Amino acid sequence: MPPPRLSSLPEYLASLAALGGRPAIIEQGLYRAASIDYAGLIGKAFAWRDELQRRGVKAGDRVMLWGASGIAWAIAFYGCVLHGAVLVPLDASFSDGFAQRVREQTEAVLICGDHDGANVSFAEIAALAPAAAPARIEAPAPDTLLEIVYTSGATSEPKGVMITHGNLLANLRPIAKEIGKYKSKARLFLPLRFLHLIPLSHLFGQVMGLLIPPLLESAVIYPESQAPAQWAE
Repeated sequence: MPPPRLSSLPEYLASLAALGGRPAIIEQGLYRAASIDYAGLIGKAFAWRDELQRRGVKAGDRVMLWGASGIAWAIAFYGCVLHGAVLVPLDASFSDGFAQRVREQTEAVLICGDHDGANVSFAEIAALAPAAAPARIEAPAPDTLLEIVYTSGATSEPKGVMITHGNLLANLRPIAKEIGKYKSKARLFLPLRFLHLIPLSHLFGQVMGLLIPPLLESAVIYPESQAPAQWAE
């Protein structure tokens, strides 16, 4: 795969389709696993982008993601970025009452997830048929709002933090540059497998679970079990 285009997040995500049949995400359950490759993942992300347009969601509108990390979460995240919708990711454990307050605060027009209050279920998003990329990918300005990330609430009521496209790219570009220096030497060890234990509602979780592994043409494993013995196995 050629060096990623990091001039913008939508262009970077669209370029990941070039990884084709390489595994992108694996959901490891106790009894079975589900997986998706990069071509399927980005194709479904474009399908979600098209579905947002069909539902009347405009660029800049807020879309909440509220559910367990995995394939559908990634499709929804990528699709919202490609469309220009502002993400409002919530921890899966947050209560219905808090989610409703966040929806009111952010004026979210849509809730996606695996909770009863979702307008669109993760199952529906995962079932989308892949769609083709448009002829042109829009590159948002660096100061364009990307997402509103809520703090964990360890010391007080969780608060929303405004994150721009430029904020996230400022973290990703230096990592991509260093990976580029050594990737040819690491080719013997690729692809890697990232065991992901950080919620995707966290910014660090998004960077490590959705944005860095593709730089190494590698896959992310989301385990169902929270038992360390199961992770080791």
